[in-house]
Amino acid sequence: MAKIPIQAARIARGYTQESLAEKLGVSRETIVAWEKDPMKMKPYYLYAFLYITGFSMDDIILPEKSI
Repeated sequence: MAKIPIQAARIARGYTQESLAEKLGVSRETIVAWEKDPMKMKPYYLYAFLYITGFSMDDIILPEKSI
């Protein structure tokens, strides 16, 4: 499987920015910021995102120093 951006992973699982934000307990603006710059995503939220969407770390495109 090719690596995909966070936004594509969210869309592939049928989440809107708002619905994912609600699941993660953050604002929609936070999701927007993460999609623009995944380096802003703290490890806790990254792992929660992976759990919710069912993707693995190997599936997602992340900057080298994200965790």
